[in-house]
Amino acid sequence: STDLDPAIARSYAVEIKQNRVILSVSVQRASDGASVPADIAVVARTLLGTPQNVALRQVATARGSFAIGTLDVSHRETFVFEVMAHPHDSKESIVARWQLTFYLD
Repeated sequence: STDLDPAIARSYAVEIKQNRVILSVSVQRASDGASVPADIAVVARTLLGTPQNVALRQVATARGSFAIGTLDVSHRETFVFEVMAHPHDSKESIVARWQLTFYLD
């Protein structure tokens, strides 16, 4: 989060810390790329399987809405992220998973 402009961090109520990462999730309609409201949850797990819940809060802007959350990490720590999203205009849910290793200066 140290790369985030302090004014932007304040507007999103994000405390800037050397070991804090910011996760931003938005759901977009495939046909036109428009942002759609959705219920979103994120779980980050270490490689040992220890879950770290990422508390998200919804942010509405003129261009749509997204969810933002933070996670404290250590140098060379790897997390497996799982994002579950349920768009309000759909009966289907979306699940995305990825793995990321963090390198701190």
